[in-house]
Amino acid sequence: MPIRPLVICLFRHKNHILVMEGYDPVKQQTFYRPLGGGIEFGEHSAIALRRELREELGAE
Repeated sequence: MPIRPLVICLFRHKNHILVMEGYDPVKQQTFYRPLGGGIEFGEHSAIALRRELREELGAE
């Protein structure tokens, strides 16, 4: 399995962090993770982070 570079953003407010909920149908488990995603080839990490946040927050 190849290594995939990621960007991750933690939004913290007092004692809380913003996470996304997902579901793994193979394991049949709900999971939570910080916002972020993969960096495309040749993409700067700051640009990738903005793109991923827009995608995941539906702000495209």
